[in-house]
Amino acid sequence: MAQPSISIEDEMLDMVDANLSYGDSRSEWIRHAIALRLDVDPILDELYESYQREERRDLVVAAVRKEVDRRKQEIENGN
Repeated sequence: MAQPSISIEDEMLDMVDANLSYGDSRSEWIRHAIALRLDVDPILDELYESYQREERRDLVVAAVRKEVDRRKQEIENGN
């Protein structure tokens, strides 16, 4: 059975390409992004409806920023 063709906007692919490091694979980067979303979406379902994409993204970005800042502070304090 043939896989359906998936189209990703050129602008989105350009953004992905801009984040690749030497030797990185675009398809691997996209697979990782998909896996991350599949892990996070069930958690976000507890708070948001599936169509609330911006709210979901905003929460994820804020939560990750908060945790990274917390961990950096721990490192700076020698913990």
